[in-house]
Amino acid sequence: MKMASRIRVQFLLALLWNFTILSGLLSQAPIVTAAHVSPAPKTFNSTLVVKKDRPVSGDLTNRTAAESPNVVNLSSNTTTRKDQRTEKELKKQHPRLPSGDTNNRTEAKSLNVMEQRNHSISEDLRTIKESKKPNPRLPAVDHSNRTAAEGSNSTANMTASEDQTTIKKSKKPRHRPPSSDLDANRTIDTQNVDQNHSSNMTTQDIPNNLAPPRKPFRLGPRIKNWDEQREAWLKKYPYKRLTPQNRPRMILVTGSPPTPCGYPTGDQFLTRSFKNKLDYGRLHVVDVYYNMAVMEMGDFWVKLPIVRKLMVRHPEAEWIWWMDSDAIFTDMNFEIPLERYEGKNMVIHGWKNMVYRDRDWTGLNAGIFLLRNCQWSLDLLDMWAPMGEDYGNHKNEVGYFLSQQLKGRPDFESDDQAGLIWLLLSKPELRSKVFLEDSYKLHGWWMELTEHFEEMAGKSNFSDGSWPFITHFVGCKFCSGRYNSTSLELCTREAEKAFNFADNQVLRSYGYRHESLSQLGVEQFSEESTHPLEQLYGISLNFTV
Repeated sequence: MKMASRIRVQFLLALLWNFTILSGLLSQAPIVTAAHVSPAPKTFNSTLVVKKDRPVSGDLTNRTAAESPNVVNLSSNTTTRKDQRTEKELKKQHPRLPSGDTNNRTEAKSLNVMEQRNHSISEDLRTIKESKKPNPRLPAVDHSNRTAAEGSNSTANMTASEDQTTIKKSKKPRHRPPSSDLDANRTIDTQNVDQNHSSNMTTQDIPNNLAPPRKPFRLGPRIKNWDEQREAWLKKYPYKRLTPQNRPRMILVTGSPPTPCGYPTGDQFLTRSFKNKLDYGRLHVVDVYYNMAVMEMGDFWVKLPIVRKLMVRHPEAEWIWWMDSDAIFTDMNFEIPLERYEGKNMVIHGWKNMVYRDRDWTGLNAGIFLLRNCQWSLDLLDMWAPMGEDYGNHKNEVGYFLSQQLKGRPDFESDDQAGLIWLLLSKPELRSKVFLEDSYKLHGWWMELTEHFEEMAGKSNFSDGSWPFITHFVGCKFCSGRYNSTSLELCTREAEKAFNFADNQVLRSYGYRHESLSQLGVEQFSEESTHPLEQLYGISLNFTV
């Protein structure tokens, strides 16, 4: 039945076609199709499809080219009544056309069909483009997955195979190397980094395929004359420049999350870590700032906005000293040799060869560092911070890039340590102001140190750096109850030794010590004297009662 109906329809269309040709020859009027192209005779194979949700109209000119692109315009064969109705419609759409001009009316009708077709295509293109605009609340889309709708005007002709290819591309992992179709202001040419790492790249060159373009990320307004401002302030308040021990003023900065720890003993660890830093600050006249606020940045990057704010709010401080909460002092008598760092603006534990030659991710440790309060440091923070901006998929993209550039770095989101190493590699002019300290344990890895605390506890401390100055429990997540490379039980046990080892140095002045480095309990080992000052300081005081 279907085949018979199809043959019948084709036969009727062939009759209509022949009649149209004959009428055209008699009236000398051109035969106009929906596409302004005369169809090839004897090859008309188009099939008329009628949609159920649309009423069938006798006027074939109402069908758009999208429904039936090869339908022949049969306007010349319509009845007089239809011609009059069409003429009225044309007058509304083209009021300047004379009503008696049949050729102009036919061309106008064809023009109207084409305008409708072009308008339909424009609407389709606009819909496609609108559907591809990124949602600012969602992670950024990879620009390498652009479809033909964005690149040309031939979207309507995309084949099914191209659609499948686009779908496959969209399923790629979110971590991708920098591509050539990233934003021109943010592309990075990794081939230009030579063996001496003398590239002129900046942190704004780190790949960031986010759209639409936005202002560069900053921790605050750009300060350009901080050294002059600070010097003028110190001239007005000269007594605030030095401590009573005639040493430059320092602010020791640490902190913890604003919410309680998820692990039962996590808060106890943070409390003891804070006490340890307060004890050191009291003994050496170092101000301590404890932060629990998440400012412009979080996670690894929380330290950067805090350090910057302390610089501009405390011009009396010559050095801002950041120290992670999982790091504790284990030589309470040692003082940082600040005189060694004359002309340097940053002091951080590390090794030159590992950083500059090997490009090793562990060549330095950003958990403890000193930053001089100066213009250079503010500029460094402005270059450092954009790599940790929390926007869309930015940190994952930068993290992938850093993992490709630095030896031994796992593939995870961007961190402050890898970001600093990349700055030193890509901007060699920074290196002259950075002191990579390896002569004492400004950062000491706990697994190499805690096993020796029992032995050191029975010896005298000469405060010469032979004892580990700081023991850093890298990899132990005390607050969350997670760990990276070792068991949390081992982390907790070894941290107890380190705390008690440091606390004994404080309690000794009061005649107490821990019963052992593995126990919290204390015992008295020295009786009080009637001359406590002489006993404490080992001096003889001449006085009369």
